[in-house]
Amino acid sequence: MTNKIIDTARDLLNKCNAYKLPVDLNMVTDHLNIKVIKDSFDDDVSGLLVIKNGKVAIGINRDHGDNRRRFTIAHEIGHYLLHHKKEEQEEVFVDRKWAYFRDKKSHKGIDKKEIEANNFAAELIMPAELLINYVKENDIDLFDDFAIYDLSQYLEVSEEALTIRLIKLGFIEPY
Repeated sequence: MTNKIIDTARDLLNKCNAYKLPVDLNMVTDHLNIKVIKDSFDDDVSGLLVIKNGKVAIGINRDHGDNRRRFTIAHEIGHYLLHHKKEEQEEVFVDRKWAYFRDKKSHKGIDKKEIEANNFAAELIMPAELLINYVKENDIDLFDDFAIYDLSQYLEVSEEALTIRLIKLGFIEPY
């Protein structure tokens, strides 16, 4: 993960006073003035980012679980902060929608922007420094499936997202 992604996520959390576990995404979306809307999508679409007339909205799939939707919101915020260029949007997409979709392809690691948005989302809702400190301070056994489940529930993330994060941080080995 690049320093730019880490710094962007950490700066955002600090600016909106949300740099604590579990991360309050409502504080983040409020700070950025992003409206979050639950809607029905095909199951393979988790969410989308829409920017129109200077207003920003994230649509999330109402049929997905709360923890998955949290990651989707964080992912779309990543696209907004890392990939949206206001001057280009105003020049090229004036009064038109501009959207990124989070779908099955997003997590496969084949699209640079999707990888960046996923890394941003992980840092936003599971900040490395806070996660490492929490695991150490609470002496969490990361080889205990129940402990992983409990930690994922505390962080309000899926077990899969937490496991991937712990692997990338070097806490556990991939299978």
